[in-house]
Amino acid sequence: MSKDFKSLVKNTSILGGARVVEFIAGLVKVKLGAVMLGTVGIGVFSQLNFLSQKLSNFTMLSTGEALVKQVAENADNDESRQLILSALKSYILLVSFFMLASLVVLFILSEKITLYVFGDLQYFHAFLIALVSLPLLILNSIPYALMRAFKDLKAIAKARVLIVVINLVHSLPLIYFFYLEGAVASVFFSHLIGLLINYLLAKKLYFQKYNISLVNVFKAQLIPKFVKELVKFSGFGLSIGLYVIVSEFVCRGIVVTSLGIEAIGLYSPVVMWSTLFTGFLVPALTTYLYSSLCQAKNNSEISLLLNDGLRLATFGLIPLLFLAIPFRDLIIAVFYSSDFLEVGKYLPFHFLGVVFHVWFSVLGKSMTSTGRIGHHGFFRFLFLSLDIGVTYYCVLEWGLYGWMLKHIVSPVIFYNVYLIYCKRNMSLKLSVNNVSLMFYLLLGSGVLICVDAFFDLGAMANYFIGPVLLFFSWHFLRGFEKQLLITKSKRILQRIGLSKK
Repeated sequence: MSKDFKSLVKNTSILGGARVVEFIAGLVKVKLGAVMLGTVGIGVFSQLNFLSQKLSNFTMLSTGEALVKQVAENADNDESRQLILSALKSYILLVSFFMLASLVVLFILSEKITLYVFGDLQYFHAFLIALVSLPLLILNSIPYALMRAFKDLKAIAKARVLIVVINLVHSLPLIYFFYLEGAVASVFFSHLIGLLINYLLAKKLYFQKYNISLVNVFKAQLIPKFVKELVKFSGFGLSIGLYVIVSEFVCRGIVVTSLGIEAIGLYSPVVMWSTLFTGFLVPALTTYLYSSLCQAKNNSEISLLLNDGLRLATFGLIPLLFLAIPFRDLIIAVFYSSDFLEVGKYLPFHFLGVVFHVWFSVLGKSMTSTGRIGHHGFFRFLFLSLDIGVTYYCVLEWGLYGWMLKHIVSPVIFYNVYLIYCKRNMSLKLSVNNVSLMFYLLLGSGVLICVDAFFDLGAMANYFIGPVLLFFSWHFLRGFEKQLLITKSKRILQRIGLSKK
């Protein structure tokens, strides 16, 4: 255990709590969407969210990670204000150029992209929403990067809760009264609200403290080291970031072309549940972990931090697997509708892929944070190429089973690739406790899948087996971890009035 383990748990819990609110709000939204929009409407809504996020990720070309790294490394420096201003100036100039270039290219190719992503030009308005949302997402990256760099998880959590509550208030009426058009419009308003909330918080916490203004930023001196690092990260983003977009577009395009956009909508409960979960676990965990890895002084510290990250991630995954697998049909029926029950057969295997995806994400944070961006880029290229290959061959052969395999094969293989790399180059040694815990998670999930597949009453039996497996995971907690969990549970109960102080 590293000395920062308790801080990792504390800060992950803070952001995780906000993500739980997002999780619940997301369930409410998808339930209404499933009832009002059907599989086709959910498919379009899913593609729009995917498109806007991926375009944003590509346009920033991974420079956001470089900005976080630069600010985190210099936050305690005597000249921190000037260094932060210089880092922001380099970032804004570079990203503004990328954004203008992206908007021009996207506008020229707008009809082709619409046909490829949505399958029909009648959804061109959805593409336009993704296009006008792009500047909002780019601007939002600045206050968010500052909060990450200063490890201000409380600010991030506060912003997320405010954003999700406001977004829920406006999106539900839009979907209810205007159906798909309302759902499409809600995406733009969600991004706008996110920008406003994050900007106001960052202004209060950092812009006033460090006297950061647009005028001061552009008066700041450009530091060659910062520019070079941003260009290095942008090179990674230009090559791998573009390939991420291409890979996802190609994979989704294969599904839409072969099975129709309704297949994307039908499979959405599985993707949505895994994304909602990993959406609060992975960012909550890696946001603090990344900044800590940036400040790590040697391989020993890196190894301890990665072990802490893997351990916390695995404990977070245990409830997901041991409860979602047995109760998947009930969950889908309650939060979507009976029209989506067919995809329950894919969920257990997809969630095994999620396990390796989360583990692989934790190990991957050690690459860019320690300057190994070239190797990370090479591995990501192979990962994405494998995604395309699996989707192309398997979707054509096995339909949605092939789409399921796309979410399993690459994470399993590249978790092991990253593990071997980290062992050889960062002296990573997985602790015995972590290996036992990770094995228990995979073994327990395998038991649930086999019972369901090979026994007539397996589904009923798993209603009992899943909670029992979850209960026995308590024995894998170390003494101080049990005490920490008990203390936090008591505090939560006290806050909601179910326990006395």
